[in-house]
Amino acid sequence: MSFLLSTKKFNLVMRPLKLLSLLFVTTGVMLIPTVVRAATFNTLSGYTDTNFNNDKNNGLFQEDWVTEGRAASNNWDQAIWNWTNNTTFPSSTAAQASTPWPKNVSVPITITYNNGNASFSFNNQTISANNVTEAARFPNGLNTIYIRTRSNNDGSTIQLNNISITDSLGTFTTNLNALSNNSLNVDYLKIEGINGNFTLTANATFGWTTSSSPTDSRLAFQVKMGANPQAVPEPLTILGAATAIGFGTFFKKALRKNQ
Repeated sequence: MSFLLSTKKFNLVMRPLKLLSLLFVTTGVMLIPTVVRAATFNTLSGYTDTNFNNDKNNGLFQEDWVTEGRAASNNWDQAIWNWTNNTTFPSSTAAQASTPWPKNVSVPITITYNNGNASFSFNNQTISANNVTEAARFPNGLNTIYIRTRSNNDGSTIQLNNISITDSLGTFTTNLNALSNNSLNVDYLKIEGINGNFTLTANATFGWTTSSSPTDSRLAFQVKMGANPQAVPEPLTILGAATAIGFGTFFKKALRKNQ
């Protein structure tokens, strides 16, 4: 009699706990895709174009599309390039414009990505391109940006500062900048943890000492959009999943012992 009574009491206690364990498992499963991190900014000291291409070749970055601004006295000054694979050079030019950059003036720029469509604005000039992203190469969307500056001539300077990005989680800013000056100088800044559509803003300043600006891409910046396919889940995501599984396993064993 006492055994039957204790069993009934145990079942009365375990019934809500069983429901609780189901809740933990469900919550844990739901937690995995929803717990994400905010965007972070990092300067890549000593990082070169060779390092960047090696990262691409080693599967650490898939390049999707690129915006370029340059102080070119002989050609276009603003462009969007499209990569349909992960090679060193772009597959096509999606958009171009000739809007000369002012010398030694901080100019606001805006780069927007919305459901596969891109736009790049500065100095009241906007260029845009549609369907720049291949869904097969980016099943989880874009999450990483490399900002590259390049100065090829003595006395020339390109700087991007006041960099800010707004995505599905909010607006994130940094006091870091990308700066190249003088001859054969390349600088990289990396933004990781981007979520969903985004808008990037910054101020770009070109400077040179000659009577006219350098030619072609000798003084330029590029903003390279893409994804790191090897991005790992946040620790909180892993902890949530492990906790849910642990609770589920514990209550399941307890139920088996007393059935």
